[in-house]
Amino acid sequence: MLEKDENNRQWYLAVRALKGDLSASEQEKWKELLRNDTNLRADFEQVKVYWEQFDKLPYSYIDTDKDWQKVAKKINKRRNYAVIWKYAAVLLLLAVASFMLMQSSGWFSFEFRETITVIEAPIGSQTYVTLPDSSVIWLNAGSKISFNNNFGLSNRSIMLHGEAFFDVEKSEVPFNVITPHYDIAVLGTTFNVRAYDDDQKQVTTLVHGSLKISNIRTGNGIKAALLKPGQRLTLIKHEDLSRQMVEMEGGIDVAAETAWKDGWLSVRSESLEAFATKLERLYDITIHFEDDELRNYRYTGKIRQLSLEQVLKALALTSPIEFDIKEKQVTVKINERTRSKYNTLENH
Repeated sequence: MLEKDENNRQWYLAVRALKGDLSASEQEKWKELLRNDTNLRADFEQVKVYWEQFDKLPYSYIDTDKDWQKVAKKINKRRNYAVIWKYAAVLLLLAVASFMLMQSSGWFSFEFRETITVIEAPIGSQTYVTLPDSSVIWLNAGSKISFNNNFGLSNRSIMLHGEAFFDVEKSEVPFNVITPHYDIAVLGTTFNVRAYDDDQKQVTTLVHGSLKISNIRTGNGIKAALLKPGQRLTLIKHEDLSRQMVEMEGGIDVAAETAWKDGWLSVRSESLEAFATKLERLYDITIHFEDDELRNYRYTGKIRQLSLEQVLKALALTSPIEFDIKEKQVTVKINERTRSKYNTLENH
């Protein structure tokens, strides 16, 4: 009976703490409970996440008696404990969480059903995201991230497909980015990851802080690397994993690498074929080359992400190309009148 009384007292204080109704003496008792009981602290932190979302719920009135009856069916509890359980039931039902209240030796625990949040920047758009831990992410076109409902509590793991720029808040909970070809461990930092499935290369560039990259699959086995600011790791992908290679470079122009999030198209000795892939994602188009020779033209520079036609006109001013736009189909061909003015660089 003593254990049950103590358990009820704890959750009575928990509900009052969430509502901001603790007296001075209750506040001291509550702090002591949290210091001495790690399980209670973990459960309370998880409930607190849902409590803080109440303002966003589409309810103007909650019938607590009706909601309590729903939960009471799942709890075989003596009548004299009903008031305390009712507080907890209302709290949990309001949160619209996917869990059940369970009884075990006078204790109840939460069984949360894992949910996955997916945030996507579709082809033709870019997205700015603030995560639950206050970290921010810029998603480039054709990219997506996913994380589970425990993000910020027991983990800070993000799955990435595509390109994203991260500005990570410091926390005792490690921040991890899981990509198709390697994993990235982060401690309060800013960095860029390009990990499109259909790109030949997967690239991570560190702006500030430090990164540990692990599970890099190469022809020489599983590798790991530690990145310092201004360094870039490039994995050259291959269907045959034994032929994959990894390169480390320093002195990288990180501003150019991350210019896309500020509305720029930045390239450095990049083939027109690779540049066309970026344009396809950004403008939701398909580019056709009338002549394969065009694929090897290389460009260095920075162009504002203006309209598609303006970007293509800028390319035509610096290389012997012309283009034809029909809805979402773009055909690029050689401009014979200006061809002699330019040199073609073969793709290595």
